[in-house]
Amino acid sequence: MEFSENTIVCEGVIPSEVLARQCLKLVVLSDDEYLVHLADTVAQQEPLGFVRVVVWIQNIDNISIINQIPEIDDIENCLAFSLSTINRIGTVITSRSTIDLVELDSAFIEAGKTEIN
Repeated sequence: MEFSENTIVCEGVIPSEVLARQCLKLVVLSDDEYLVHLADTVAQQEPLGFVRVVVWIQNIDNISIINQIPEIDDIENCLAFSLSTINRIGTVITSRSTIDLVELDSAFIEAGKTEIN
């Protein structure tokens, strides 16, 4: 499956150059390509000029992810999480979440809200 330029596929961890980017991020830890496709679709919308990026991590290194984003809890049940432009967690999507375009859009919105809280 092909994705837009808004989706970055990487190995193990979130690349430091991606964390340094001033954009809203949705980090996908699941190997579900359909989830990534939905996230990519939502990321192409840029309300109020906020750039959205999907980071799909394959062959996840849980310990390194926790070191990068210490706020993340229960990484084993985490399918995805959103990050603000300053890398604060907005939403954690777990296996118990309903995953659709609205949920993914809300994750980006919550990440944006953490900028001002």
